[in-house]
Amino acid sequence: MKKITALFIISLLLYEVLTPAVAMPPPPGNNRFDQFFGRHRNMEQNSEIMDFISTYGLKDFQEVHINRTHTYVYLIPKENCSKKMVFLDPPSEEILWVRVIDMNETIPFEPAGPLDDFFDAHPEAEKNATIISFINSYDPREWKEIPRDLNRNSSVVYLIADKGDVFRELIFMEQKGDIRWVKTFNELQVAVNKQEALNIAAKKMNSSVSPVDVHIVFRDSQPFWVVTYITGPAATTYYIDTDGGEVYYYLMDAEAAESKESLYKTPGFGGMLTLLAFVASLRVRKTGEK
Repeated sequence: MKKITALFIISLLLYEVLTPAVAMPPPPGNNRFDQFFGRHRNMEQNSEIMDFISTYGLKDFQEVHINRTHTYVYLIPKENCSKKMVFLDPPSEEILWVRVIDMNETIPFEPAGPLDDFFDAHPEAEKNATIISFINSYDPREWKEIPRDLNRNSSVVYLIADKGDVFRELIFMEQKGDIRWVKTFNELQVAVNKQEALNIAAKKMNSSVSPVDVHIVFRDSQPFWVVTYITGPAATTYYIDTDGGEVYYYLMDAEAAESKESLYKTPGFGGMLTLLAFVASLRVRKTGEK
């Protein structure tokens, strides 16, 4: 037994002497910069950021969280430099953009973005390249969701980018947490654009009231403009063919809502789908609405 013990001790000593020393990682919280690089590993794949750090060093950093997923990161250089770098970082994704700005400059942001609740409601959208590309390219400021069944197992979701010269929209169908298909639309693809659709609907309304909702829906691969007005207890939604401007409409007033009657004249549209479209139009998300 003594021989075995002695051999065991000798083997341990030899292991300690012959085995190269391995540097143990610092305990959590011991190195602020290690934590910083750990949080923003995706910046190592961005040549512009790494070139800036390689050239000027990194004296300090600042992180400004603008919503639950995105952070402005400011890089303060070590060397004598009048500029600093800032980038927009969505965790575990490619850096969205990088800028070099003055040392005393900051990037303004809206505390609550119009799509914050969109990603809360549809987290699977963050993994879809087409949806993220549409958001990054066109900055949609509205979204709406229309259930396709009463149990909300399936729904159609609309992202609307209506700024600049062209109306654009992305539509996807979600079923039990999975995105089944995605379609994109812009008004340059059709004969009747948004303004023409609004003019057609205004003539039908014969009223000075402004629409509360304008968007595109597809029916059998054919896009239709949907324009909704509210006048007193009544709501009128016009469906306008994007090819020839033919008009269909759905009218729902207070009595019909109470009796659950469907007063609609929309060839090709089911009553329930049309009603849900109207309800969804009252839930449009826009910048600044909270």
